[in-house]
Amino acid sequence: KSICLFQINVFNLLNNTFTYLYNIIVYFYRTLYDNMNRINLFIAGAKELAPQRLKIKALVSDINHRYNESGKGAFLSVASYETYGNKQDDYNDFIKKADLIIFILDGKIGPHTEEEFVIATKNKIETGRPKSVVFLKAYAEVTTDIAYINGLLKNEDYYINYKNDEDLIRCVKEYIEDFVD
Repeated sequence: KSICLFQINVFNLLNNTFTYLYNIIVYFYRTLYDNMNRINLFIAGAKELAPQRLKIKALVSDINHRYNESGKGAFLSVASYETYGNKQDDYNDFIKKADLIIFILDGKIGPHTEEEFVIATKNKIETGRPKSVVFLKAYAEVTTDIAYINGLLKNEDYYINYKNDEDLIRCVKEYIEDFVD
């Protein structure tokens, strides 16, 4: 009988200890998450630019990991075409709550990307966000599409030319790090 009581007491002690430790872990996790600066980032660009968007998503994952390791207190929540598929209304809703939008253009702008650009610009006027940055592939000659894009960009936050994918990733990395700091 005393062995059973001892086992029950040990079980209760272990159960209380695990419950206590679990509550401590939950408290620290919630405190860390609540104090973390969540930044909503949308990556826009034509369907053909999927490889570039995926490279930027991988970059954002690396940046999040580095910020987590250093205790930076920032978390980049990223969305793109790959997140929502062909659900343009879902993009538009995310754009309205985004803090930063990265537009990747390669010399032309499609109707969906243009719509996203217009929504972001309108929302910026109404609410003060999102901040938009446009990465436009550098071309030797200015085509009518590039001239049109330049006309759209005249009031934008930032406009950066890039030469190739490696240059794009380098520029995006620098821009995101400056934005978070």
